[in-house]
Amino acid sequence: MAAIKGMDIDEVRTFAGSVQNEASNVEAAVQQLLTRAEALQWFGTDADNFKGEHVATTRTSMTNLTQALQTMTENLNKNVAEQETTSAA
Repeated sequence: MAAIKGMDIDEVRTFAGSVQNEASNVEAAVQQLLTRAEALQWFGTDADNFKGEHVATTRTSMTNLTQALQTMTENLNKNVAEQETTSAA
């Protein structure tokens, strides 16, 4: 098997698409869970603390994860474009 120098453009492009799709799936699943958590028939201080702290923390973490995966996708696509330019030269 010959060594590959550079990148398998199709593989990296496909992976970037997978990252983007899975990021959307994760975001949708977490949003659905947070909506359900906020709608729980649970009242009082413990409920307020849970809904105020845990839901907010989870929402922030999800936003950070989604942004990190978006950045990963952008960087993968940027590297694919750079490799295509280099390979065409």
